[in-house]
Amino acid sequence: HEGHTSPNNRVYPFIKDVLSKSKERIIATISPAHIYRLQEILNACVKTRKKVVIMGKRLQELIIKSIELGYIDFDKNNIGDLSHINDSNVVIIISDEKEKPFMNLERIIKGFDKYIKLRETDTIFITEPPYEGIEKRTALIMDEIAKVGVTAISLSAKKRLV
Repeated sequence: HEGHTSPNNRVYPFIKDVLSKSKERIIATISPAHIYRLQEILNACVKTRKKVVIMGKRLQELIIKSIELGYIDFDKNNIGDLSHINDSNVVIIISDEKEKPFMNLERIIKGFDKYIKLRETDTIFITEPPYEGIEKRTALIMDEIAKVGVTAISLSAKKRLV
């Protein structure tokens, strides 16, 4: 499209850097509506040779459908299943719904998730900058992550270029 620039080139280097620095498991939050961000994460997984596990039936269906329709360019054979969630060198993608921000992440942090139990070597990567009205909630969740002794990385609003 003329006059349209994909935001892909804006935060991809940061995402790739986060993935390449961690040799252990990364749990990445994503807003399912942000197809560009999903593409950036998947591209970085390919470049850093990380396995991908997508948690949640709705998010899995959305990503698979997006790949099938050509909205996301990724080989769906590179998507692992629950048997890979405890591997090192894996990126676990969890959804972060705008209506209930950090609900899935909070369940993991508090130890209530059925499949994911945090380890000290994990990195939690919040891939969306805080939007207006959620800054306080983001600070609180980052604090909760710090209390459990896991590395936390958040994409700051400064990384999002206008």
